[in-house]
Amino acid sequence: MKQCRPFWAFLLALSLIISLALTLSGCTKSEIPDSSGVSDSSDSSGSGPSGYQLSAQSFTVETEHLSYGDQDAVPDQDLATGEIQYLQLEEEGRKNFGALDEALKTQKEKLMDYSTDRVAEFGQSALELEDYKREDFYPYSSNVFAEIRRADGQVLSYLLEWNEYCGGVHPTSYYEGFNLDVKTGAAISLDQVVSDIPALKTLVIEKLLAEYGEDTFYADPDTLLSDYFAWDEEAETYRPSWTLGEESLTIWFSPYEIAPYAAGLLHAEIRFDEAPEIFTGNYF
Repeated sequence: MKQCRPFWAFLLALSLIISLALTLSGCTKSEIPDSSGVSDSSDSSGSGPSGYQLSAQSFTVETEHLSYGDQDAVPDQDLATGEIQYLQLEEEGRKNFGALDEALKTQKEKLMDYSTDRVAEFGQSALELEDYKREDFYPYSSNVFAEIRRADGQVLSYLLEWNEYCGGVHPTSYYEGFNLDVKTGAAISLDQVVSDIPALKTLVIEKLLAEYGEDTFYADPDTLLSDYFAWDEEAETYRPSWTLGEESLTIWFSPYEIAPYAAGLLHAEIRFDEAPEIFTGNYF
């Protein structure tokens, strides 16, 4: 993630007022291809076939006023804002899928803590750098958006976008896929779905070249992805960010990951019936 200022700068703040409001923001999200059978509106509620409901909600964290030394922001001026969209089960779902409910609650708490820290840090940076005094100043922001890709009796799969702005020409975005077993609440590992990881890598490269052209990437995709599908010992997971649909698996690449920012969010979708030999058959 992009660091605008060291986190210790936050500790220098003499006062910080943060207000939380349960409200939906008008921020524009990046375009993400629709998932088969799943609504692309992450702030709407929907019922899964097993009788539970999922809803993506958001709250806004606003830094109303910060002071540091002899500097003082304009009263009530927003220096930095934040929004988090998180998933939660409705009442019936909480009764029937307790493990999944706990997993979603844990992630919600982590996202709230993260956003609060980042907004405070960004607000302090805007104050110290005196960016807020510019006529064209736009509040720094740290947002997390949720996009549901699949929600049924087996799998809850969704894509989170971390979108941050702290000056400059454009914000920075990072995407991460989450795939949870509905019954256990546990994360689904890529090798539980794919039996042949090297073959998956080959298909992904073919898809990327066919969809975007070789000139899109920093280098040859085969070289860029040489160790991309390897096991990450530290994170104890495979490195690709991926989501699971009803009929396909999608690998996601954030801006700057394998191509310039202008290329945007890149993806490679592999249908189950396209290469059945590389899939385990689990979670179909």
